[in-house]
Amino acid sequence: MQAQNLADALVFQVTKKHLGDAEITVLRGAWDGKTYDAIAAECHLTLKYVGEVGGKLWNNLSEVLGEEVKKTNFRQALQREWYKQGKKSELTPDEQSGIVTPEHTPLPKTPESGELYIERPPIESRCYEEICKPGALLRVKAPLQFGKTELMSRVMHHAAEQGYRTIVLNLRDAIAEDFTNLDKFLQWFITSIAETLSLTQPVEEHWRKSLGNCKIKCRTYFEKYLLPGDTPVACALDEVDKLFVHGEIAGEFLGMLRTWHEDAKTKPLWRQLRLLVLHTEVYTQLNINQSPFNAGTEIKLTDFSAEQVQDLAIQYKLNWGNTQLEQLMAMVGGHPYLTATAIQVVARQDMTVQTMARLKKEGFACVASEMRELCLYEVTEDEFYGGFATNLVSEFNLDIDLEGWWYNYNLIHPVQRLTKFIEEILLEQITQNIVIFVDEIDSVLNLEFKDDFFAFVRACYNKRADKSKFNRLTFALLGVATPADLIADKEHTPFNIESQAIELTGFQLEEATPLSSGLVGITSNPDAVLASILGWTGGQPFLTQWVCSLYPPHHPLLPELRLTALQQSCDRVFSKIGWHKTNNNTYKPYAITS
Repeated sequence: MQAQNLADALVFQVTKKHLGDAEITVLRGAWDGKTYDAIAAECHLTLKYVGEVGGKLWNNLSEVLGEEVKKTNFRQALQREWYKQGKKSELTPDEQSGIVTPEHTPLPKTPESGELYIERPPIESRCYEEICKPGALLRVKAPLQFGKTELMSRVMHHAAEQGYRTIVLNLRDAIAEDFTNLDKFLQWFITSIAETLSLTQPVEEHWRKSLGNCKIKCRTYFEKYLLPGDTPVACALDEVDKLFVHGEIAGEFLGMLRTWHEDAKTKPLWRQLRLLVLHTEVYTQLNINQSPFNAGTEIKLTDFSAEQVQDLAIQYKLNWGNTQLEQLMAMVGGHPYLTATAIQVVARQDMTVQTMARLKKEGFACVASEMRELCLYEVTEDEFYGGFATNLVSEFNLDIDLEGWWYNYNLIHPVQRLTKFIEEILLEQITQNIVIFVDEIDSVLNLEFKDDFFAFVRACYNKRADKSKFNRLTFALLGVATPADLIADKEHTPFNIESQAIELTGFQLEEATPLSSGLVGITSNPDAVLASILGWTGGQPFLTQWVCSLYPPHHPLLPELRLTALQQSCDRVFSKIGWHKTNNNTYKPYAITS
C-alpha cells in the first residue's frame, strides 16, 4: 500500500520513528472508511486507544504537510503530497480514485491479513448493479456487526472502478455540537463532503451568502459545486441510526434524502447522485411519504449459512466435519461477527494446541500465554509482568500466594521480579522440561517497554551458564513480526543466541501437484500453469489454492493471455494485503518466528 509508505515517510520526518502496528491499523482502517469503533472491535483494542492513536497520527501528518489533516480528509492530503512528489504513476488505480477498499471480486483475504470476507450471493452483485443506476438510493439494513461496513467498502470500490467520485461518511464522526440543530448538522454534512472531495468552494462562505433555509443551502451547494459535470457521485452514509435520537434532525435530513432521490426522476442533475444508506433500525416516526426507508432498494443482510461457515473454516485451513460445523452453528447461529471470531480463535490456537499435545505426551510441561490479552492500552510494567506470572500460576497450578509474593519484592523492577519468580517458584515446583508458548508476540510492539520483555527472555537463557535448571526452560514466540521489528537493542535481543527460527514455508511443486488436477480440461498444460502460480504466490498454501481457483475455465482470452491477466490481477491483490514483491517477481509469505 503506497499510501501507507508515504504516511510512514512523512511521520518519520516529524518523529524520527516509523509507524507502529497500531498506527498502521488505524491508517488502513480509516482508509477503508471504517469507524474507530469498527477498528477497535476488529483489533480487540479500546475505542479510547484507537482514537488517541488516530489523533496523534493526524497531528503528525498536519505538522509535516502544513495543513489540517483529519480522519475525514487525510486521503486527499496524502494524494496531494504524492502528486507533489511526482509519484502519480506509482499509485494504484484504487489509490488514485481516492479510496482503497478490498476487491469486490470473491476475494477471501488471507487469514494472516485478518481481513476475510465471505460473500452472500446475490447480495453483492445486486448492490453493484443498483449503485450504478442514476439517482440510486440503496439501503442496507442489518443488526450490528453483520458486515454492513465491509459490504459498503466493496460497493464503493465498485463505484470508484466505474469512475465515480466516492464519499464515505460515518455519523459517528460527528460530535455532539454537530447535532445541536439541523443547520449545524447540515453544515457538518456538507463540510465533510467538501473535504473528502477537496472541493474549493468554502462551505462557510456559501452558507453565509446563500438565501433560504439550511436545507435549501444544502441543496444549492450540491447543485452548484458537487453534481455538475460528467462524473457521478456515490455517497455512503454509515450508522444513520445515530440520527434517530435527534428526532427533528432525523426527520428533516432523511426526508431531504428521499426528496433528492425523487428529484432524480425528473431532474437530470440529481441523477448524478447515488446514495448508499446503512442502518440497523428504521426511523418509524417519519411520515411514510417522506421516509427514505420505503424508497429505493433495500438489502437485508442475513446470518451465514452452513455452507458459508464451512467456507470460512476452509479459508482458515480448518478441516471441519459436520460435527464441528453443527456445534458452532448451534452456539452462534451463523452470526457473521461471532462466527468469524470463533473460527479465528480456533485457527490461531490449532497449531499451538497440536504442538502442546505432542509435547505433553513426551513428558513436557506446557503453557500458552497470549500477548494480546496482556498488552492492553496503558498497561503498566507491573501489571504486564504480574499478569504473565499470574497466567503461569494458573496454568501450572503452582502452590503460591502470588499476590503476597509479588508485593514482597516490590522494591525490585518487575522484570527482575518475574525472573526471580521463574527461578524460585516455577523451576522449583515444575521438575519437567517446560515450554512457554507466547502467542501473538507482535502485540508487544504497542508497549513502551517492549525491549524489556525480550531482555527477560534473554536473561533466562543467559542463566543457563551457571544455573542448570534454566536448561529445562524454553520459550516459543509465535507471531508475524520479524525479529528486527520486535527489538532494536542487539545487546538484549534473544534472537541472536542459539534459538531456532522456524519459518512456515510455502508449497514446493511436488507438494502442490494435487492442485493441478483442478486445472485439467481448463488448460492444455496444467503443470506449467501451476508452476507459474507457485512463482507468484511463493507457494503460500492458502493463496496458491485460491489463485488456482481463479483460473477462468470459460474466458474469451487465449490461454496464454488468461495467465497474463491472472498475474496482473494477483499483482494488485498481493500489494493490497501487504506482501512484498522480490526481484524475481515472487511474493514472500509471512513468517512465524519461534
